[in-house]
Amino acid sequence: MNIKPKWLRIDELTNALNYLQMLNQFVLKVNEDPFYWKWIMITLHGAMYGFAVSTIRGTNADIVVLQTRKGERLISFNEALKRCQDKSWMQYALLKEVLKLNDSQKDSIRKMKDLFRDEFIHFKPKG
Repeated sequence: MNIKPKWLRIDELTNALNYLQMLNQFVLKVNEDPFYWKWIMITLHGAMYGFAVSTIRGTNADIVVLQTRKGERLISFNEALKRCQDKSWMQYALLKEVLKLNDSQKDSIRKMKDLFRDEFIHFKPKG
């Protein structure tokens, strides 16, 4: 097999859109195979995270990056969602509206991340 080199350019927005496209594919296949639930949770998380980072970032990539002793790292998923709900952070992105989540939505997001996505990504053998 001869694989020709190509370039792949990804930014926060194209990455989030790709997660959303894959989420759609997995939702369409979940009735065929329940293992797609794992990929639904992973891609849903990736899409939400990517869109949150893209929104907060605006034109300044530095505001979504933290400096640590080990180097730079992206703000956490929870921090990104928190900033999307905070008017002072959204002003950096030149947006007037903030993300408004009701308690049920917050609980659903928490369950998606903590109970499902994190367990699939940081898999420990169990039943």
